[in-house]
Amino acid sequence: MPNIFAFFVVMVYPLIAMFLYKKMSVQKATFWTIVGGYMFLPVNTGIDLPLIPAFDKGSMPVLGAFLGCKYIAKQPIKLNLSGLLALLFVGNVLGPFITTVLNQDSLLIGGTYIPGMTLYDSVSIVMKEVIGIFPFFLGRYLFKSASAHLEMYRGLVIAGLIYSVLELIEIRLSPQLHVWIYGFFPHDFGQQMRNGGFRSAAFMGHGLLVSFFDAIVLSAAAVLWNLNEKIRNLAPAGVVFYLLLVLILNKSTGAIVYGLLSLGLIKYSSVKFNTVFAILLAALVLSYPILSVLKLIPYKEIYEWVEVHQDAERAQSLGFRFENEVALLDHVRDRFYFGWGSWGRNFLYNEESGKSESTIDGLWILDLTSLGFVGFLSRFVLYCLPVYMAFNAVKLMSSRKEAMMLASHAWIIGFTILDQLPNASMAGAGSGWLIFLIGILYGRSEYVLQRANKRKSLNQSP
Repeated sequence: MPNIFAFFVVMVYPLIAMFLYKKMSVQKATFWTIVGGYMFLPVNTGIDLPLIPAFDKGSMPVLGAFLGCKYIAKQPIKLNLSGLLALLFVGNVLGPFITTVLNQDSLLIGGTYIPGMTLYDSVSIVMKEVIGIFPFFLGRYLFKSASAHLEMYRGLVIAGLIYSVLELIEIRLSPQLHVWIYGFFPHDFGQQMRNGGFRSAAFMGHGLLVSFFDAIVLSAAAVLWNLNEKIRNLAPAGVVFYLLLVLILNKSTGAIVYGLLSLGLIKYSSVKFNTVFAILLAALVLSYPILSVLKLIPYKEIYEWVEVHQDAERAQSLGFRFENEVALLDHVRDRFYFGWGSWGRNFLYNEESGKSESTIDGLWILDLTSLGFVGFLSRFVLYCLPVYMAFNAVKLMSSRKEAMMLASHAWIIGFTILDQLPNASMAGAGSGWLIFLIGILYGRSEYVLQRANKRKSLNQSP
């Protein structure tokens, strides 16, 4: 159980946010409210009142940013919905409502009873979805300019440097900060043990999430290195290699691969290559689930290749994941368009014992089974759309510095959404910081494209 201090920090966080808005620019205050909440608020701690979503790590930073923008900075966030973005917004917000309406039947499987969803659930889910997507519009509206975009990169690197101190403490002593400060450990402690040592979980709940955060921070540092921008009088090259060392010490293979690849691409590849690579990743993320549904993924051949060229343990793990995916895809075909809903209804259960037989790792299969194809497509097209817009926007930019920042951002979002195939780093409470970064990419790209269209119109006018 969380201690009293954990609940206190969660509840006063909007006040902390408003203090930031009084002391900083609206961009800096919003950045630190959203990202800082993810960095420091306790996991699995909240006050759950009837009808409305819980006040927790996910909702309180968003509430603080909303209040700070509206009442302190006097800059309310405008949605400005039109075209595809309006359609995606409706799909993200109203799609789960339809899912709830279509899943009011209860399930009884092997003695396990799962209640049907109610209209009460539908109202709560719609509010939760609005809170979940709001960081996208914060990023889109507030970070349009090149200076604000640079401020985002600076903020990420400073956040990474601050967090690295906590990580090094936990890598040496074991993940204890959440216990020391908030009174409990929010996950399986054994999963934080790697190669005879530990990886840090800090206040994010799991070492994988901390390592993924480190990979994004390292990418941001590589951008500043490319721009020769110092961070608080620190040499950018030194900051990059320090953050790379921290990432490696945290012992998460996938994040290390992302970080090393990102460092190489940002530092040594062209703007065009980075945006093309990002587009390919976005296309892969959208096509993989569709090909899986159509049974066009060669699961057997991939498994056999890994077994021959890697090792039996990795092949066995991959085979188990594939078996789960195939079984879950068969399950979702019964409610393909809007899914099975929540409360574990999207899981598979043993017909005799009633025990769950599913392991859901990737966000794509989680969304597809719980929200259906409409819900999956609404979310993932929203995540991928800014990458496509950045691909077009960089062609119109005369400043190499600004183009490089935008192309690198597209690549960062590209590997972020790619990670949602094997993992679900965008599913937990507090993951709004990633939605926030996606919104920044959308807003910056949108601004460049709109400015180019205005210039074109003026040139064509008589």
